[in-house]
Amino acid sequence: MGEYAEMMLNGDCCEACGEFIGMGIGFPQYCSPECAGDRGAQHLPAAPVKKTKCPECGKRVKIAGLGDHLRDVHGAKKGGA
Repeated sequence: MGEYAEMMLNGDCCEACGEFIGMGIGFPQYCSPECAGDRGAQHLPAAPVKKTKCPECGKRVKIAGLGDHLRDVHGAKKGGA
């Protein structure tokens, strides 16, 4: 797969027109309601990323990635210390 296609799939670029949106959020998205309407989809703003503090080091990490952080950085099993 090409780099540009990867950027569209990651959400860095608009899925419909290819315009650069910014750092992706991990899934395809549209730059405007017009682009979404052209593809028959609804334009929904990205949900804010929720973060929490690591209980071990205090670093702010995404809630969904806390288990991975604990395992990779602190050697704990996924899901807790």
